[in-house]
Amino acid sequence: MDRSSPSSQSASLLVSVLQFDFVLSLTVTAAVVALDLHFCYEMVEKVIKTLEKYRETKFEEIYQEALNVFLPFSDFVLGQLKSRFSKNDHSSIFDLFTLIPSSIVKTTNLTAVVAAARVYSCDLPHPFSLSREITLWKELWSGREHLPQTAAEARQEANEIFPNVKILLQVLATIPVSTCSVERSLSSLKQFKTYLRTTMTEDRLNGLAAMYTHWDISRDLQPLT
Repeated sequence: MDRSSPSSQSASLLVSVLQFDFVLSLTVTAAVVALDLHFCYEMVEKVIKTLEKYRETKFEEIYQEALNVFLPFSDFVLGQLKSRFSKNDHSSIFDLFTLIPSSIVKTTNLTAVVAAARVYSCDLPHPFSLSREITLWKELWSGREHLPQTAAEARQEANEIFPNVKILLQVLATIPVSTCSVERSLSSLKQFKTYLRTTMTEDRLNGLAAMYTHWDISRDLQPLT
């Protein structure tokens, strides 16, 4: 059988997608893409605390016969989680999460969040009024019962009075948890840019890539004609 024929490639693709490794990675990727960065770090911290608790309290009860396996495995998982999700490496980003109303009302000193926000001064419309704006943003939410819990929810509440805060919340809401979405777009490129389509123009390639990657977004093709 000719390995370059479409039927051979389809058969190889079918065998690949039915592999357990592919299904598992696809499931994990789908779950990770939908996560909020702040929520993701909270989940990781809970996993770390649970593993540390089980390592100290549940070992004798559950893993009495797995001494040489469980301890090295748990140490490896804990080390990977702590190194990959270390807040020390992203301290400025986590200071920005103080802008979320549920966090800012509990903060007495806004120096750290203002300093973190100045990192994005070139992206802000009015960086010189940043400190006063953040203070006013905190006063807006003081005393309220229902507070936004995520950056996306808080951004919807930020009006034209808080242009800098709105941009900063937009930055927080769009920070990816991982690079899987970028890697997915590169993998998608192989599906529609085949050897029969190597002469397509850049505009057509970008359009096909956007349509293929964002297939779930409804499209009105009428304006394109």
